[in-house]
Amino acid sequence: EERLKHGGIYADVDSEPVPGTKLHRVIAISQNFRNVRQGERQDLVWRIADETLQPEQKLRISMILTLTPAEMSGITA
Repeated sequence: EERLKHGGIYADVDSEPVPGTKLHRVIAISQNFRNVRQGERQDLVWRIADETLQPEQKLRISMILTLTPAEMSGITA
């Protein structure tokens, strides 16, 4: 697990491999996402990925989930 810090956004970031592929699912969890629409969250995190990852690294991302801690606990409960 890693920490993402960009502007006022702080998030815990984790990834897991997609079985049978070279791809990874990325999960960004942040309390800062609480009042942000899902589309805006996605735009923000993909923009950060564009600025920080090499093109070949971005190609290995199958999806990015952007969740609040409460939303994450609902998924794992």
